[in-house]
Amino acid sequence: KKDVIAKQSNKMKGILNLAEMLVYGRYLMRLKADKKAEIELEKAFQKTESEKRKILLEATKEKKIQEKLKENLKDKFNEKFKLLENKEIDEIAINSFRRKSK
Repeated sequence: KKDVIAKQSNKMKGILNLAEMLVYGRYLMRLKADKKAEIELEKAFQKTESEKRKILLEATKEKKIQEKLKENLKDKFNEKFKLLENKEIDEIAINSFRRKSK
């Protein structure tokens, strides 16, 4: 028991033996390596996130373009349909007027 208390007391005073210093040194190196690995992993995630954002942005732009083109085609179709409908109404009116005139 006195031995354990002496070791704890030495640790509190800052006295370390060579083996403990090596263990702590290895532990510190391991922590540094883990930290470096975490930083690299975070960079990889950020790069992947950035690439996916670019892809999503491009897809969104493409979708808007497609929707606008679809809307334009629909408007053109409706315009042509109205022109044909008006032309038909005009022909019916002309024919009706001709019949009444006879």
